Amino acid sequence: WLKGTDSQTSVARQIVDETYWPEMRVLVLVVRDTQKDTSSTAGMQLTVATSALMKHRVEVVVPARVEAMVKAIKDRDFPSFAEITMKDSNGFHAVCEDTYPPLQYMNDTSRSVRRFCHQYNEYYGANRVAYTFDAGPNACLYLLDRDVAPVVKLLLRYQTGLEVKGQAVDVNGVELESGLTASFDDKPCIGSDSLRYIISTRVGSGPQVLTDEHQCLLNGQGLPK
Repeated sequence: WLKGTDSQTSVARQIVDETYWPEMRVLVLVVRDTQKDTSSTAGMQLTVATSALMKHRVEVVVPARVEAMVKAIKDRDFPSFAEITMKDSNGFHAVCEDTYPPLQYMNDTSRSVRRFCHQYNEYYGANRVAYTFDAGPNACLYLLDRDVAPVVKLLLRYQTGLEVKGQAVDVNGVELESGLTASFDDKPCIGSDSLRYIISTRVGSGPQVLTDEHQCLLNGQGLPK
């Protein structure tokens, strides 16, 4: 992200292309798919106007984190990538809480997903799955190929009938370590049937200009087709 001086010069640029780290995977845990109480735009405007913590985050925290994140991605250093991702998510929601009146985008299920990730990482003694939450309760998990099936199977263990959409995840034949399941059985994180569904995907390319009108999702009036 290049800070710039206004909306025209503040832009994001791709660090590496989407094939640079092929093992990187994404699981979106959908907690709620309805409209949120406070829009992202309105919430950010309120945060800028009322949060003293936001100023510190923008001037001190974010620049250092961006630099560290670029290095982690270029080095394919997942443990560092995961730590930065989770800390930045926590920092963002701390700023939301510091807003007046406070903005609460995460709910109890969101926080339980956060605990799930930390518990999984603690079992393996390393960061193997990372969470991030934007202005909403749904979780975006980053992880490598090796952990996709185990994480999904562990979630399915406690979420009956949970559907996995997007790229297929084969959990057949995946044997979860007994110590891992025991740790979650002893200290459950996510309440039964609290997730709506999972979207399995990968890191994709950036925005592209499509010139074929048949590829457009909107009609001439700007409404969904």
